[in-house]
Parts: sequence; C-alpha cells; structure tokens
Amino acid sequence: MKELYKELKAYGKIRVGIVGCGLMGSHLLAQLNKLDHFIPVAIASRRIESIQKACQEAGIDQAGIKICHDLEEAKKYIAHGYLVATTDNQLLTDLDLDCLVDATGNTVAG
Repeated sequence: MKELYKELKAYGKIRVGIVGCGLMGSHLLAQLNKLDHFIPVAIASRRIESIQKACQEAGIDQAGIKICHDLEEAKKYIAHGYLVATTDNQLLTDLDLDCLVDATGNTVAG
C-alpha cells in the first residue's frame, strides 16, 4: 500500500470525469470529493439541476462549478480549478482526464 501512495504522490491528483449524475454518479462524486488523490473535474448529465444537486450533497461549493458546453471554455475552467458541468456527454471524452466513468447505467448514452 505504501508503494501505491508513493506513486500517487509522485503522479499528482488523478483528474476524473463522470457521465451521469443519478444514484451511482452522485455517490461517486461524493466519494471522490473526500479522497486526497482524486479530483472530480467534469460532470455530464441530462439535466444541469441534477449535477447541482449532486454537488450540493457532496459538499461542493456552487461557486466552484462552471456550466459550459464548449471544449476550450471547459479546459480553461478546469485549469483554473473549477468543476465543469455540462449536458454534453461527448465533451468529456475530449478533455484531458485521467479517468472517465460512465455512471449512466446505459452504455449507449454514456
């Protein structure tokens, strides 16, 4: 386990994107928000309100969330430490993420 922590410390934060903000996605967001070496940087869902609710329940300040649908704008927000919220699932596939999780329950949609 010490080796894993050593590797994580050397690598830095693991940037995670989540597609889907239902039960699975919102719980994943809450867990990621508590971990030292993982950082949720982008979330896509059909409804922005679902993302806002999940963020609130996870203890993420609404001021730290930026809603956008443009790739360059999303990259800029992430670089400045914001969590990007979007209804465009495809946008997350174009971001520089370390991990992208399909939490939709629908592999075609996710």
